Amino acid sequence: MAHPPSQFTSISEALSAARLAPYQTVAGDDVGAFIRYQFNVMLSEALYPSLQLLEVLLRNRFEILLTAKHGNLWFANAGFLKIVAGQAEEKQIQDAVGSLTRRGRGLSSGAVVAELSFGFWTGLLGNRYHGRFWGPGWKTLFPHQNLADPGVGLTPVFEKTVNAKLREIRFLRNRVFHHEPIWTDARLGAKYQDIRLLIGWICPEVLRWSDESHMDRFPDVFQRVTGQWKRP
Repeated sequence: MAHPPSQFTSISEALSAARLAPYQTVAGDDVGAFIRYQFNVMLSEALYPSLQLLEVLLRNRFEILLTAKHGNLWFANAGFLKIVAGQAEEKQIQDAVGSLTRRGRGLSSGAVVAELSFGFWTGLLGNRYHGRFWGPGWKTLFPHQNLADPGVGLTPVFEKTVNAKLREIRFLRNRVFHHEPIWTDARLGAKYQDIRLLIGWICPEVLRWSDESHMDRFPDVFQRVTGQWKRP
């Protein structure tokens, strides 16, 4: 159970009134605001392992797909660059290569992959790349999807559903990593289950390892803190 801090004034000034305002608006008092802030930190911390695993797994699967099709220097390959020309992903590639070059890093596939954001990889599954990565690369990206959800074909409806899940997860990931409130999200538990679903589609063994090692503590934390406040 979270406990309110003893020095409200000092901590409020350190965190800033603007950051605490959403919590105070709902709580109506300092004690309630600080408890909700602590809950938000606990939930964000508990979500990190699953978000991190999904991001690493997805970008690694994309690296396998892109190197197989465009070579180890896929990020400089004319065929790949033609696909992303004029899109946000083209600028992200340029920025990643530029950043590595300025820092004196070698331009390897692994270095570029690590430099690119989660949004880059989910963007490659967007509608503008339909038929590029979605259909031909599906079994490379999500090799165990047929085991996790048997009988589901790659229909337009299914594609739209998966993209919607990825958009929600990307937005949630950005809020967690930028220290924004997530405790008011009524779909937080459902989004967590979607993260697990996608991890299982990529590598069920990673999902089991996360559970058996108790790396993933989100269910316990979520159960402990939800119900302790009223969402706005």
